Amino acid sequence: MLNPDTILEKIPQYAQALEKQHGTKWKQLLPAVADLMINLGKNPRLKNNLATINIPVQIMVGDKDNMVTIEESTDVYRALPNAKLVVLPDTKHPMDKVRPNLLLSLIKDFWNLS
Repeated sequence: MLNPDTILEKIPQYAQALEKQHGTKWKQLLPAVADLMINLGKNPRLKNNLATINIPVQIMVGDKDNMVTIEESTDVYRALPNAKLVVLPDTKHPMDKVRPNLLLSLIKDFWNLS
């Protein structure tokens, strides 16, 4: 999903959006991000240490996320001693797919700013 040549060929509009968002080196960025995600998946550094994180944390996941499941997010939420869980309705993974007003409201609520 993060192959720049495939994106250029199959979804050029997305390639243009990536260049606009990340600059001219977006093609180099994608493989690095893919490697990072694969490495984190194979070697989850925090998995056995989540209970030691005592600060307030809000886990958010989209109900239509294709990168992280609700179950994975719930597992992390349950392992954190001071966490909240939010499932964003009708939301895919990329941050730009989140409804800004909903996200802002949830962030303000988390920080007791509403």
